Amino acid sequence: VVALAWLLHAALLVSGFAGEAPRFGFAAALSVTVWLIAAVYAIESHYYPQLRIRWSLCLLGSVVVMLAQLFPGALLPPSSSVWLPLHWALGIASYGLFGVAVAHAWYLGRAEQRMRKAADLGRGMPLLTIERLTFRFVNAGFVLLSATLLVAFLFSESLYGRGVSVRW
Repeated sequence: VVALAWLLHAALLVSGFAGEAPRFGFAAALSVTVWLIAAVYAIESHYYPQLRIRWSLCLLGSVVVMLAQLFPGALLPPSSSVWLPLHWALGIASYGLFGVAVAHAWYLGRAEQRMRKAADLGRGMPLLTIERLTFRFVNAGFVLLSATLLVAFLFSESLYGRGVSVRW
């Protein structure tokens, strides 16, 4: 059921960005970010079965899908490149993944403080698991940010003409 919801969320994202009239706004950016976070957690939950936030991610995903339907964003001008929505989506999603990595780092710091005080050692995930997840989010954000730059090069060439890949 969760995988089906995740796939339906992806279909809505693709239809919003690659539709007849592509739109982009804060709700769509938030939706892309939550979809990617759910994807990373789905992959990681196979390696770390103690991750138990599946249902809260489903709830968050359904909220952002409704937000994206209520606030679809502005229509992109027809003169813009077809790469522009992808560029924006990748860029904002990469920053969202970096934001989740920061939240994980904060959680890691709290878990380390609890461990040093010998309080509630049985609660939560082990420190190394939290650390691995933090670095996985950083790596995923880095890959998406690199893809954003690649799409920017494609986008700038289609907007400014052949031979002009970067225009400052």
